[in-house]
Amino acid sequence: MPIAVAVILAAHAPTAAQIARQLARESHRCSGKLTLTGDGVGAVRVGATVAAVRKACHIRSRKLKKGEAPPPENSFALRVGSAVVQVEATGGRVWRVIVDDGDLRTLDRLGVGTPLSALMASAPTRAGETEGVVYAATAAHCGMTFALTYRPQHGEDRDNWTPEALRGLPPDTAVDRLLIEGCKAAR
Repeated sequence: MPIAVAVILAAHAPTAAQIARQLARESHRCSGKLTLTGDGVGAVRVGATVAAVRKACHIRSRKLKKGEAPPPENSFALRVGSAVVQVEATGGRVWRVIVDDGDLRTLDRLGVGTPLSALMASAPTRAGETEGVVYAATAAHCGMTFALTYRPQHGEDRDNWTPEALRGLPPDTAVDRLLIEGCKAAR
């Protein structure tokens, strides 16, 4: 019987995206320039301490409601501009910033929703596939990886996608998610 209860509870557990949206509804505001770089956006920077990000983004601790689970200490979400930004940390420092929506852009206007053709026009593009997602990167955007909307078909799996293969993807292929892990070349 306890297993059945656990399965029912797990079936109704919120997804990570739902948790991120709920946390971001608390309207945390972050300081800093709202331009995406290979190191982050605004005060949310790879390598920054979680305490510094929480302070800059005015994130206060709140009292949990009865039965509410505490949020994970190694990840949290907040709103930067119109985007919900997920922050992943380890050892008290930000190690990855994830942007899934909104109007945040790089200096050359790349972001979520950018067509693959525009990404490829910005600089030579290389891509690879992991767990059914095609990720693209350019040397012009060190520290950033662009997840694409295209999902490989069964049997189409490949480790490396050539520029020719990328150009052969459907014309509506666009950036679905942006991962920022820091530009190690600049350090």
